[in-house]
Amino acid sequence: MLKLLRVGLYSLVGLLALGVLGVQLLRATALDDDDKALLALARQAPAPAEGRSGFAALSLSDYDIPADRLEAEMAAEVQAYTSWLAGQGEAARAASRTVADGSDAIGSGQWTTKLASRYPARKPIGYDSPLCGLSATDCLARVRGDTGEMRAFLAGESARLSVVDQALAANHLHSPYPPSHQAPFLPFATLRLSLTQAAMDAADGRVPQALSRTCRTLSAARRFTPGARDLVNKMVFPGLAEGAAALLLDIRREHPAEPLPDDCRDALRPVQADDYLICEAMRGEFRMGAALSASQDRALAG
Repeated sequence: MLKLLRVGLYSLVGLLALGVLGVQLLRATALDDDDKALLALARQAPAPAEGRSGFAALSLSDYDIPADRLEAEMAAEVQAYTSWLAGQGEAARAASRTVADGSDAIGSGQWTTKLASRYPARKPIGYDSPLCGLSATDCLARVRGDTGEMRAFLAGESARLSVVDQALAANHLHSPYPPSHQAPFLPFATLRLSLTQAAMDAADGRVPQALSRTCRTLSAARRFTPGARDLVNKMVFPGLAEGAAALLLDIRREHPAEPLPDDCRDALRPVQADDYLICEAMRGEFRMGAALSASQDRALAG
């Protein structure tokens, strides 16, 4: 009887060992050289960002933070988020144990900033705000038809518009957060302030200022587009460029004799392929997906 039990136990262990070896063999042969080359291309890290970043200015624009504190607060946000992200594996394990015990899982798994405890918060600019849309082609007409709501809204956002101008004047808007789908998005709707202010300047007869602001906005959108590191940015900035280009055309049609300012030189450069190619954005999406998979693997280990 004992001999039969030993034989059965050894047979079971042998089958398990064969199963493990089979899985490892499948893993080793699942990717051929071409697949590995494609993965290496997808994992290719982006070139280091050059020049001044406008990410902090735009990212933190929903809080009344002194200009000389923006970079320090951004660094603190990134550090706090990185620590939070590292703890999500244990949070997932805890939630799994809670569900296994028959209780409801606790925690939203969503990062929440603590900036509101230190700085006055501004009401976020939503897509329902009385402003021109990012890619709207009727901005000047909307401003001319304003009943006063749009003008009043702009008048109350002069401080935030100044921060938007800082962001638009930067060389890039690359995120300093680790690759993650949970990282905070930029408040893209805030960029609508610049388009609407330019149209308001044109409607009020400040045509040189309107042309200058419109071209600065268009130039920034075109500058940020080629190096976009995720699909959201790759869609938002061409949309902003479309809105700014449409506004510039409308202003020029009404004032054909007004000379274009120097700000329009870069804004009107010829279109390049990188303005629309999405290779870097897709690599960024892959890096975020790979980071999520690795995090889940660590969370489920054991």
